[in-house]
Amino acid sequence: MYWKSYKEEEHFQPTYRAHVVAVIGALIVRSLILIYWQRSIWQENALGRRLLTEPLSDPNPFYQLSPAIFGREGGYFVAFALSRFLLAVVVSLAVSFVFYVILKVLEKKNSRFFMPGETRLGFLCALISGWPGFVFFLPAVFVSVVVVSSVRMMLGHQFTTLGYPMLLASAIALGASSVLQNYLGLWVLKL
Repeated sequence: MYWKSYKEEEHFQPTYRAHVVAVIGALIVRSLILIYWQRSIWQENALGRRLLTEPLSDPNPFYQLSPAIFGREGGYFVAFALSRFLLAVVVSLAVSFVFYVILKVLEKKNSRFFMPGETRLGFLCALISGWPGFVFFLPAVFVSVVVVSSVRMMLGHQFTTLGYPMLLASAIALGASSVLQNYLGLWVLKL
């Protein structure tokens, strides 16, 4: 996808959209699977079964949002599922979009850092990293720029764009975010 983007720019847009839709779809499907598993686990004991049928009480912000949904039987589980599993998808989209806007601003200021399509690649890499993986993706981009630039300089290339470092950072975030999250005590970022 990345290598094709700057060679065939006019044919890239539909492929890019398909990739974004696929990643968002995968994030939603993952959340729905986790919700199903959580419900299955709660059905195995008396406390869990009770939580599955409890409505949400008044002082909760979700209840304030929609008493008709959260005040009914099962409202507690609906609020739990939204805040624990689906909110991560929304936050992933939000931080990916903010990252994309920052890349677009940087591209307008100094286009040397970008080949065509790399801002979209950045959005896709940030989206794939997800939340809280983005917290590790962002510093990994900076470290990857240094590493990739050093390697490219040794190979005789003068400039490095952000495409390869973002791909590398996304792989690092996917592979190491769970371990780093636990090691650094950042489990509180997990939604």
